[in-house]
Amino acid sequence: MRGVMVDNFKSVFVASVVCILLCGCSTRENVSPAAAGAVYTDPAGNGWRIIKEQEGTTANNIVLKLEGPEGVKVRGVGLEIRHGGDVSKVSWSRNSGGSYATHDDVFKLFNYDQTEPQAFLANARGASLSIGAFQKGTVNPAVAVNRSIFHFQMQVQAGLPRGTDIPIDVVKAQVIPETFDWRKNAWLTPVSVAVGKLTAE
Repeated sequence: MRGVMVDNFKSVFVASVVCILLCGCSTRENVSPAAAGAVYTDPAGNGWRIIKEQEGTTANNIVLKLEGPEGVKVRGVGLEIRHGGDVSKVSWSRNSGGSYATHDDVFKLFNYDQTEPQAFLANARGASLSIGAFQKGTVNPAVAVNRSIFHFQMQVQAGLPRGTDIPIDVVKAQVIPETFDWRKNAWLTPVSVAVGKLTAE
């Protein structure tokens, strides 16, 4: 019985050696190399969309901005955006002023002067980020939104497997349109916002 076991072991050993020499077999797993950070690719089209801001963007710090379509005027916009990445390596980060987003001077956020509370908010909770910028009052006209409305940023740490897709989705987006009916409380109108692709590289 022992002789049979020894013979079987020899057969398996010889077969393994032949496989390694002739076939290039290996018992080690193929592990994807770790990425240094991530790269964001803008979505196609020219509607409401989240695109990359070149200034400030690095492999580990991805600066994104919301832009609107040509020929559209609104009085404010708010959205909730969520990432599906590993929260230990992907996170929303604050700017130099301590806020999670920066308003790009599109809407007049105050009635009289900048000392009063401004209608701008930015708050992160886990994988979700909520941002809103709204024009106070109805005296000021609606403004064109085919430009950067506000920008925000993500930190992507090194170590994710190279080629990993990091999902980003706009959960909800709404605008205050140029004309609306105060009496019906119909201030906010849903809009669709296109998001690009974030990939660990």
